[in-house]
Amino acid sequence: MNQNILAKPDESLQEHTHKVLKVLRNLMNVYRNAPVYTGDILFYKKLFWAAFLHDFGKGALGFQKQLTEKKRWGFRHELLSTAFLNFLPFSDKDKEDIALWIATHHKDLFLLRERYLDKEVLNKRFEEIKPYMDDLFKLLQYGGQLYYEVFGEKVDFVEKELVEVSSIVSIILKQIRKIKFVDDISIKDKMLGFLGRGFLIAADHLASAGKTYIERFSSPSEVYKFSNLFSTQKYCQNYRDNLLLIAPTGSGKTEAALFWSEANQSEGNGDRVFYILPYTASINAMYERLAKDFGEKKVGFLHGKAAYYLYKKLNEDDLKKIRDLKDLNHKIFKPIKIMTPFQLIKTFFGIKGFEMNLAELLEAKIIIDEVHAYDPRTIALLLSSLRYLQKNFNVRILVMSATIPRFLKELIMQKLTINQEISLTPNEWNRFTRHRVNILQGDIFDHLALIRKHIEQGKKVLVILNTVKRAQEVYQLFFDIPCHKKLLHGRFIQRDREAIEKEISKLGLLVATQAVEVSLDIDYDLLFTEPAPLDALLQRFGRVNRRGKKGIADVFVFSKGSREDKYIYQPELVNRSIEVLEKVDILQEVKVQEMIDYVYENGFNQKAQSLYDEVETNMNSLLDSLYPFIVSEENEERFYQLFNSIDIVPERFYGEYIDLIEKEKYFEAMGYIASVNFGQFIKLKKQGLIYQKEDTLITSCRYDDEIGLVIDEPERVLENFF
Repeated sequence: MNQNILAKPDESLQEHTHKVLKVLRNLMNVYRNAPVYTGDILFYKKLFWAAFLHDFGKGALGFQKQLTEKKRWGFRHELLSTAFLNFLPFSDKDKEDIALWIATHHKDLFLLRERYLDKEVLNKRFEEIKPYMDDLFKLLQYGGQLYYEVFGEKVDFVEKELVEVSSIVSIILKQIRKIKFVDDISIKDKMLGFLGRGFLIAADHLASAGKTYIERFSSPSEVYKFSNLFSTQKYCQNYRDNLLLIAPTGSGKTEAALFWSEANQSEGNGDRVFYILPYTASINAMYERLAKDFGEKKVGFLHGKAAYYLYKKLNEDDLKKIRDLKDLNHKIFKPIKIMTPFQLIKTFFGIKGFEMNLAELLEAKIIIDEVHAYDPRTIALLLSSLRYLQKNFNVRILVMSATIPRFLKELIMQKLTINQEISLTPNEWNRFTRHRVNILQGDIFDHLALIRKHIEQGKKVLVILNTVKRAQEVYQLFFDIPCHKKLLHGRFIQRDREAIEKEISKLGLLVATQAVEVSLDIDYDLLFTEPAPLDALLQRFGRVNRRGKKGIADVFVFSKGSREDKYIYQPELVNRSIEVLEKVDILQEVKVQEMIDYVYENGFNQKAQSLYDEVETNMNSLLDSLYPFIVSEENEERFYQLFNSIDIVPERFYGEYIDLIEKEKYFEAMGYIASVNFGQFIKLKKQGLIYQKEDTLITSCRYDDEIGLVIDEPERVLENFF
């Protein structure tokens, strides 16, 4: 076979095509039922030819010169690839499907229409294929041999001319016209585009990354061979359907969820598992844990700072290697992916690559952990997205948490058609009883002497405040205490926060904000905390006597917080939480659900309910309009507006930051970035305390290595609508 036609500078067209087909065969094994969802029994046969022909247009003179002589060609090879469809024994409709998959495997329809559909230019480019026609026809015949190997059928190629230029133009314009009537397009037609384009892109990307296989799901029951199982774990080993699981930290929820995902696997154990967690730190920790248990090849992770995490983990500044590892986590490669809900939700905003993400989700098992941590906006986005996947992609879902208010539990079960809830037995719950609750009248300043007394007695003391400003103020009052102490909150630069977290288990005193409520594996002797809603307080309690090895540990809750707390937590919820805790001595874990239900008896407040309803309506409209082959720049902008965090560089570090950027040490530079929420950003900008140099936002607020970024508290720090 002639190897002179190149697909890449160091790889022939035949070699690359062969790799793409190897990946496709793997995808066909993992996603065996895909044709059912498209309503097209020829789906994989058509996809085979899309994969085989997708780069045939690279056999154009201009493209070959671009590879060998570094002369920019300036055209899309995939449009020329569609010229060979006439030789295939398919109907015109089937050839249109193949043409669309091929034509859009790099660019979307609107961009192709805008830049590349001039018929005169197309005719000129088509002429560039002719010098390589003999080689391309031989390669086509080779495709017939491979097709027989895969499907056991011979291909009788049709003796016709190449597809005319006007045909591909007509197909693309016809598809664009259809989009205007997207509400009338059947889900089967949409699925044909989602899965066809998605799998073709996935196969091409993996082949280009040098991966011609796809990892398969490993059996958790072979990894976790416990001699004793909790009742929830036993139940999950055999339950095949959507499920709600309520169990405390330390009761093996993660293993139970993975047992459930194994029980729900299709024949062949190829289904993908998505593990959704709310915070970057908890995702990193879960990745470390599961990668150790199942191997790094089996487990991937996705979040906004994934590249920085890999840089710190690998301890090297090889930008390409880190980007390649990060990109591999986005591809259909690893069977277990740990991610934020926004990585899942992003798919439904039609952002570049969304068809590949959707294709990967076909018949997936999705685990939603710590669901109580989300605000009404995120709950609405998440539930709408999951419902869409249930309805059209046949995913199965397990939702779990240590505490979920009844109203939220009922909402989740209704929206996701979950008919079964399981929890520990009362005896199992009480094995996790480990705290004595003490309500201290007044605020923290009324009890500084008590805190000092416990520190001086050698106890490891954790103090949690509701705002950064209050935490900075209180920490400075303990400057004179001769113990190893630190302050932790969200306004440290990344480098300093990491240094604090490394020392966190060795401290005699940690003063912190809600930053320690989740994810960090810390275990203190005593807790002093400002008042908050009960679910937040329970998370704080969990930072003390974490594993229950200290008997019953004291947690102290002040009855009053600061004036700014009303901008963070709904006062009624805080008051009801203090009311219910005043009746408690030793906190019996089996009673917690009853207490949570009392605090959240009225469900969402009016503002939260309105927000939830509005977001749900808008999200459902967005889902209805989702269509393959189109990337939505407008929706991409809308998606990124969901985030309430802005990255800034404190002025004192700008010189070091920009020096590292100029040296292309991007990940080291990220160590000098701090974050503020959107409200803080707007206020600081109005005060002239934030300005911009090129692409960098800089703040002139004071930064102290020990207490972090010092700014006035904004009018609204964050919202808790429950």
